[in-house]
Amino acid sequence: EAKEEAKEEAKDEAKEEPKAMEVDAEGAQKGEEKAEDAAEDEEMGESAPPVELTDEDKKLWFAPKAVPDVNETAFSLAFCDFSIPEKSEGFDAIRFEWQKEAPAKEYLRVKVLDKKRTSRIETLQPSQWFQEKWANFKKLFAEWQKKQ
Repeated sequence: EAKEEAKEEAKDEAKEEPKAMEVDAEGAQKGEEKAEDAAEDEEMGESAPPVELTDEDKKLWFAPKAVPDVNETAFSLAFCDFSIPEKSEGFDAIRFEWQKEAPAKEYLRVKVLDKKRTSRIETLQPSQWFQEKWANFKKLFAEWQKKQ
């Protein structure tokens, strides 16, 4: 109980002390944010437990985004043309910062193949063979309906 009373007194003292209010670029008052952060730190204890990544998180190279950078339709039209730059394309130097060249190419290949499996193809048109088969089926179906 004594610890709880001490925490409450510390909160009351923090509230009573006049603070110079600073305003950041977004218009929020920094003094209030600092007081809230200090109060949250006191409530949570002195040290937070260490954060550990799961095996699935460790395999990711990039954090997934809640809002995509590019519209899904535009992305599905262009992803097949993605490639790793090569010297033959006129680049002076190519540096692979995260992975070597071979793993980077494999990563892109896997991503493109995965996207091909899961994305909707907006420009897909039926072939002439399909059009002929569909016309024959419609005629056959119409004959079946007449027989009923």
